[in-house]
Amino acid sequence: MLLRYVFFGDCASNQGSFHEALNLASVWKLPVLFVCINNHYGMSTHISKSMNIDDISIRASSYNMKGLALDGNDVVLVYEETLKAKEYVKTEGPMLLVLNTYRQLGHSKSDAQVYRSEDEVGEWKKRDPIILFRKYLLDEKQIPEKILRNLDNQAVQDALTFAENSPEPKIETLFDDVFADSV
Repeated sequence: MLLRYVFFGDCASNQGSFHEALNLASVWKLPVLFVCINNHYGMSTHISKSMNIDDISIRASSYNMKGLALDGNDVVLVYEETLKAKEYVKTEGPMLLVLNTYRQLGHSKSDAQVYRSEDEVGEWKKRDPIILFRKYLLDEKQIPEKILRNLDNQAVQDALTFAENSPEPKIETLFDDVFADSV
C-alpha cells in the first residue's frame, strides 16, 4: 500500500472535509500522513478566534489517531520527526502532524496586516526557519560561511538558468505533479 501525504493550513482543520478525511482514514487504517501547517492566521483571523484549542494535533485523538505538534521552524526536528511519522503511518495507519510556524507576510500584496503588531511579526522573524537552519549549519555542523554563501549564490544561479531555458508549459501539463505517490 502506498503512503499518502496531505498538506493543509490550520483553518482547514475547522472544516468538515478535514474531519471526514481523518475519520475515514482512521476507520480504514489508511497510510496517510496529514500535515497541518499552523501559521496562526487564516487570512486575517488569528486561530484563537476560530478554534477553542491551542494544539491542533489533539484533534487526532477524536479519531483514535496519533497526533504530534512540532516547532515547524526547527528544520532538523521537522525532518527527523517526519521520517519517524512516515514509518509509523506505513505500519500503524494515519497520523496528524502539526507544524507550528508563522506567516511573516500577508496573504496577498493588498494585505495591510492591520490585524497584528509589528512587535509580533518581529518576534517571529527572529525564529525564521531559514535563519535558524543557517545558524545550525554554521554553529553545530561547522560549515564555513563562505561555503554557505557560495551554495546560496549557486542555487539562485541554477534556478535562474533553469527558468530562462525552460519552455512555456503546455495546458495539458496543468495537473502534472499535483498529486504524488510515495512508497
